[in-house]
Amino acid sequence: MKSIQKKNKNWKHRIASLVLSCLVIIAIVPVNCIEAKAAGGITIDGYYDDWEGIPKTMITYYSNNQLCNNQAALVRDGEYMYLYVEMHPLYSSPIPIDAYYLHVNGKQLPFFLRYPTADRNGIDWGKNVNLSKDGIYTGLSPFTYYPAYSWGDAAVTVSSGDPNDRFEVRMKISEVEKLMGLEQGTIASGAKVEVTMPNVGGGKVTMVGTSTGASFSILLMAGAVVLFGLLGKKKGLQKS
Repeated sequence: MKSIQKKNKNWKHRIASLVLSCLVIIAIVPVNCIEAKAAGGITIDGYYDDWEGIPKTMITYYSNNQLCNNQAALVRDGEYMYLYVEMHPLYSSPIPIDAYYLHVNGKQLPFFLRYPTADRNGIDWGKNVNLSKDGIYTGLSPFTYYPAYSWGDAAVTVSSGDPNDRFEVRMKISEVEKLMGLEQGTIASGAKVEVTMPNVGGGKVTMVGTSTGASFSILLMAGAVVLFGLLGKKKGLQKS
């Protein structure tokens, strides 16, 4: 009888050890469902069905009539960051395409949207987006002031009513890090990334999912500690 109890006890400890090992492995592997959504294919085409289900942040100056209660989202996959901006249905001015600011690790990168030259190494100042005429304008790029070369793609949709004006931008992470003087891999390693847009509203949009994997890992490790504690407590009771 004692032999059977001992065998059962050994099996319980083996199972507990296996569970703990799995928890540790899972905790080490980054988990980010929202990034998988972005990696699944946000196409910069002026259509926005691929942004459905991605959490939006209100960018607002809290006006009484809610005209400035606009929406934004920021996500990434392995190579790119994606920014989405949507104006409130009652907002009557054109969507701003200037004065956006990326913030990473205390550094700031201003950017705006324009058409690139054919070689994408400059801005085509002879071609502008007609923000007063409804339509989808593709082929734009994000630019900073210097050096003024294209480091992504953008599309602007001008539409009166509901939905109102919107745009989407894809920014190459390696180029963002280069322009900001960051070490390559900084963003992928979980740096906090935010965008402010004073012409759209107050506040900021934070890149969704940058800490999801870390938070999940912390929860798993906490579970492992609790399980270790329970096993130790049970063992102590058995000895007494």
